[in-house]
Amino acid sequence: MNDQSKTKEELLKELQKLQEEYDSLKKLVQAKRFKSEKREKYQTERQDKFRSLYENMNEGSALHEILFNDQGIPEDYVIIEANPAFEKQLGISLKDIVGRTSKEVYGVSNPPYFEIYLKVALTGFPKVFETFFPPLEKYFSISVYSPYRNNFVTIFQDITERKLVEKSLQKSEAELKRVQQITHIGSFYIDLITNQVTWTEELYKIYGFDPSVPVPLLNESQKLFTPESWELLSRAIAEVRETGVTYEIELKTIRKDLSHGWMWARGEAIFDADGIIIGLWGAVQDITERKQIEEELRKAKERAEESERNLKSRNEELQLRNIFIQTILDRLPIGLSLNHIDGGEATYMNKRFEEIYGWSSKEITSITSFFEHVYPNKEYHDQVIDRIMSDIKSGDPERLHWENIQITRKDGSKRIVDAVNIPLFEQNIMVSTVMDVTRLVQIQHDLTIEKEHAEESDRLKSAFLANVSHEIRTPMNGILGFAELLKEPRLTGEEQQEFIAIIEKSGKRMLNIINDIVDISRIEAGQMEINVIEFNIDEQLESLFAFFKPEVEAKGIHFQFKNMQSATQYNFKTDRIKLLSILTHLLKNAIKYTDNGLIEFGYINKGSILEFYVKDTGIGIAKNRQNAIFESFVQADIGDKRAFQGAGLGLTITLRYVQMLGGEIWVESEERKGSIFYFTIPNHIGPIEMYPTETIPDFKAEIQINPLKILIAEDNSDSLKFLEILVKDFSRDIVKVETGNEAVSALLNNPDIDLILMDIKMPGMDGYEATRQIREFNSKVVIIAQTAFALAGDLEKIKAIGCNDYLSKPITKTQLIQLIDKYFKN
Repeated sequence: MNDQSKTKEELLKELQKLQEEYDSLKKLVQAKRFKSEKREKYQTERQDKFRSLYENMNEGSALHEILFNDQGIPEDYVIIEANPAFEKQLGISLKDIVGRTSKEVYGVSNPPYFEIYLKVALTGFPKVFETFFPPLEKYFSISVYSPYRNNFVTIFQDITERKLVEKSLQKSEAELKRVQQITHIGSFYIDLITNQVTWTEELYKIYGFDPSVPVPLLNESQKLFTPESWELLSRAIAEVRETGVTYEIELKTIRKDLSHGWMWARGEAIFDADGIIIGLWGAVQDITERKQIEEELRKAKERAEESERNLKSRNEELQLRNIFIQTILDRLPIGLSLNHIDGGEATYMNKRFEEIYGWSSKEITSITSFFEHVYPNKEYHDQVIDRIMSDIKSGDPERLHWENIQITRKDGSKRIVDAVNIPLFEQNIMVSTVMDVTRLVQIQHDLTIEKEHAEESDRLKSAFLANVSHEIRTPMNGILGFAELLKEPRLTGEEQQEFIAIIEKSGKRMLNIINDIVDISRIEAGQMEINVIEFNIDEQLESLFAFFKPEVEAKGIHFQFKNMQSATQYNFKTDRIKLLSILTHLLKNAIKYTDNGLIEFGYINKGSILEFYVKDTGIGIAKNRQNAIFESFVQADIGDKRAFQGAGLGLTITLRYVQMLGGEIWVESEERKGSIFYFTIPNHIGPIEMYPTETIPDFKAEIQINPLKILIAEDNSDSLKFLEILVKDFSRDIVKVETGNEAVSALLNNPDIDLILMDIKMPGMDGYEATRQIREFNSKVVIIAQTAFALAGDLEKIKAIGCNDYLSKPITKTQLIQLIDKYFKN
């Protein structure tokens, strides 16, 4: 059917169909056009963003193309494009870079880094490398990659600052390594919460332990030190715990092989965020083999390796390492300095070096200025410099360590130091270490003196023991020997009385020895008390004169007492017993060492003091022994003369009593002519009326009392028998017990007991506790304590527990009768 034969409707339908196809094609064309426009717009925006990012990036970047010659050999590269940062970093404007070859840009015949760039452009494998760029004197990290063949992109990052920090660190590490070769330094950390102890490797070496062996806990570390050093270290750590103060001490150590060594130790407290001390950090130096600080370097190296893993934070990390190394050097317990051997400027001084000498590194600029400061005496200065420089130049290790050198600090004070100077001739550097040993030298000096005193004390004690043995055995020989002779049936009454008198004399001599030993023991232990009372001094001295007069005159010696003051008598306020003891010891000595002539004593009132004296015409004392006689266990040397009785304690007790009373004592003496002992006592006197003399009853006659029922508590059978004999004449009944428990039970069963003679020292319950329990149910019975330890102050203690009075052993019948009369007189 042709078009003409088609109906109108058919044509309209075809037309409509064609219109629909046209509209569909139109929409398709429009859609494609929109996508194309959108793609073009997106690409344009992307290019703009990339261009903006490229131009504003901090790193310099450029696009390059490899250039080939006529033979196809690459010979240069041209810079196609570069960003502003590239222009800034290289210091060349973009108009002088883009489109130009490297030879034109850099002005060199050989393109820089051309081989690296060519390899990246040809292979497509990227490359990152660091280099120093001489024209700008800068360091760069260069990243190279190839976007398409024969082209490559470079990204420049300026790493100059990091490189300079690295070089500074390398220099510090080199200096620290030199220190490590010379100084053996170890460090430790103590966790004061857990007592865990951490050691550095060098500390293991100092002690000779295998690093695989666990470190002892703090409370198990005693075996590493001598007892004295452990005590010193314990006190130092305790002070750190309490106050946080830094300690610096010298300790004697015990190594694994049990050999001894010395270390210098410094410890500082570690605080938590709240300011609480949680640990102790310290450094130690093996003084015997010098120092080393490998552990600190290891930690610094670990920090450096860790910092390399993060390029962005590397510069911070490197500065911390530098600070860490500097902190270690400044905290060393020894002074450290580096100087040019030829006298040039000093290169380094740590803080300890400045502390020892008192000058800062700014004030000591060279070896020459250092010597001028610390050795201001010109003659001494020249001698020291000549010696030190000669020793250094010799290179002999034995001449490089100088001990006990006296230096002058900036403030003018003198100190003693030990120094080691190690020359490094190739570097023209001298490494100097110094340690202040002033305190150590003083301690050594004090120890020498103490050792001499200890040896002298041991010698005197040995002599004392021999003397005491002789002094005890001699009267014991008299007591036991003549007691044996009393058994002879054919003795006359006169012989018996003579033997008894010898036994009594020997007993008194032994008692004097024991009293002296007890007195000096109480004085040394600080248990001797002062009991100040007011009394008539002349009355006491006249009684003393009357007491000794028979003994002195029996030797044919003239005896006199001189009162150098006016006729008015005075009271004197001091410890009466100790004053009389002083005079008694001096008078006994005068009697002992005088065979003829005169013994005289007295005093002079000098207002603020009384000056007493005891004068004799005896054997005298050599000049070189006049100070020694006041020491314990010492008698004056008497050459080939006869030996004298006594333990050598009398003058020691005298000296201590005088000192306790606030006075002084001295002697003037000449051999074979006699001696005068003087001593002073502070004077607290005033006019008084004469005290009436107390009449002492005559106890030789029988006392007038009603018969008593008596309880004797005594565990020694001989003493029990002795007391039983003493009381039988005035007792109606005697009850005997041996313990405190039995004494309490006996009184409960015999409430009519009048008197208890209570021994203080008994097995089980002693006399003190027995008396206390008795006073809980009986307050009337008279209790008299008997003790072998009745000394000054004991009476108050005995009365405080409930005793009425006490008897000091050995007990005499007269003493017992006096107390019986006192408490039971009709």
